[in-house]
Amino acid sequence: MMVMFYMLTTLNELSLQDKDVTVQVEVNRRWEFRGITDDGHVLHVDMILTDAMENAIYVEVPAKLLEQKGSLLQLNKVYYIRRFRVANAKSQYKVINAPLMIYFTVYSIIEVCRDPPSTFPLYVYNLIPYEAIDANGPKSKDFHVSEINPIQLNGKSSIYRNVFIKNLSHDIIKVTLWGNQALKFSYEAIYDQQIQHAVVVLFVGCLPKEYKGSVYLSGGAACHWYFNPSINEAQPYYQR
Repeated sequence: MMVMFYMLTTLNELSLQDKDVTVQVEVNRRWEFRGITDDGHVLHVDMILTDAMENAIYVEVPAKLLEQKGSLLQLNKVYYIRRFRVANAKSQYKVINAPLMIYFTVYSIIEVCRDPPSTFPLYVYNLIPYEAIDANGPKSKDFHVSEINPIQLNGKSSIYRNVFIKNLSHDIIKVTLWGNQALKFSYEAIYDQQIQHAVVVLFVGCLPKEYKGSVYLSGGAACHWYFNPSINEAQPYYQR
């Protein structure tokens, strides 16, 4: 059996000049972008990739390469990837707080890593206090740890679910989940109504918006959530 050895580059070492470097990455998050509707054609597949040094980067696979490249990358799997294009992160819609992003091309090579290290991060997040959320600021993604208040499911021309969350100061903000995200959101399996303990949630991939003077978070295809996450910032909630 032939064993391949690569000179690896970490994600934080990437530059715009890199043409044929190799990275070892895990698919941390993966979603399909279909524009403003959930039932439209897939315009591109998006991913958050992480390396064993806990760096992260946003990746986009264009529609024309979905069958050839997109299907090769599965959630929580580790790969060697090379011959991709490094570009500046999108200025209007940064999924994570990183200066660069990756585009796959027809020449990109993807290989499964058979014996990966165990140091890939479970969470990719950058916590933003409620009072710092700015709907008129850069369209970057924001992340929050909060308790969950009762939820509502509404449907008109589109399906959405409003989730009301609060922090330790009892400030409340609304998270509106759209389409499939609204249908998938459920915490009943981990919530005991008899005990009525707080459920802690880490929301990632939300977009700050404003409606009638109130700021809220919009959760589309890029939005993800983790119940009772094992992160340091969540400990004060568990200790109440």
